[in-house]
Amino acid sequence: MPPLPRLPLTEKEIVGLFVAQKAIAQYQGTSLQPVLDSAFKKMTAQLDDNVKYSLGGLDEVLSIRAFAPGDAELETFEILTRAVRERRAVRFVYRKHGEVKQVRKCVHPYHVAYVNNQWTLFARDPKAGDVARKFILARLSKPELTAERFTVPGKFDLDKELSGSMGVFKGKDDYTVVVDFDAWGADDVRGRRWHSSQELVELGKGMLRVR
Repeated sequence: MPPLPRLPLTEKEIVGLFVAQKAIAQYQGTSLQPVLDSAFKKMTAQLDDNVKYSLGGLDEVLSIRAFAPGDAELETFEILTRAVRERRAVRFVYRKHGEVKQVRKCVHPYHVAYVNNQWTLFARDPKAGDVARKFILARLSKPELTAERFTVPGKFDLDKELSGSMGVFKGKDDYTVVVDFDAWGADDVRGRRWHSSQELVELGKGMLRVR
C-alpha cells in the first residue's frame, strides 16, 4: 500500500495545531498524558516536514500555561466514555462540592466534556428526573458499567446545555447582573469571556463594568 500523501496546512491551521500540542503538554505527568500524546502523534503523522519545522519554530514566539488543568483517572475516564458510546447506565460514588459525605449514584451518561479546567460528566439521574445533572470527574470514584441500556430523548446538545451558564453552573431563570471592578480587578476580567451575554463598559481610571 503506497504511503499517504503529505498534508499541507495554512498558517492558521499550523497555529491551531500548535495550540493543541501545548494544551496537551499541560497534562504532563497525569494519567491522561499517554492517551493524549498517542492521539496527537496519529493526528500529525502525515504532516509535511515543513509543517513540523514550523511547529517547532513557534516555540520561540508562543507559549501556553494553563492554570491547574483538570486531571481524571484513566480507568474512570475510559469507563465513562464507553458508557456514553454504548448507552449503558453507570454506577459510581460521588461527593458534592464542599461536602464530605459520599453518595452512590446510578445515571444515564450523555456526554463527557472539559469545562473550566475540569472534566465533567453530563448525565440524567432517573431518580431525580433531571436531564442535565453534572458530575465532576475529580469527585467521582468507583465507576461500574451496568447491563442496563437507555436511549437519549433527542440529541444532546452541549452548547445548548451550557447556554447562559457560568462554567457548568446554570439556573432556571434569567437575571441582569452588573458588577463594577476597580482597575486592579478589571485587568483580570478584561479580554476574557465569562458569560455568553456579557457586555463590558470602560468606566475610566481603569475601572470596568460587566453586565
